[in-house]
Amino acid sequence: MTGKKQKPRYKNDVFESIHQTAAMLHEVGVVDSSTMAYFDQSRLISPSKLSKSQK
Repeated sequence: MTGKKQKPRYKNDVFESIHQTAAMLHEVGVVDSSTMAYFDQSRLISPSKLSKSQK
């Protein structure tokens, strides 16, 4: 892994738009940290389980 920050992978375009809006509202203090954590968690694609050969 390089030191570069990877672009988040969103479930779809709608989740990306909702998250970006929530992030902007958080920056100006309208959305609190707890609510932002919820948006951070819900936006991402869940990783798939590894098979025995991939471990």
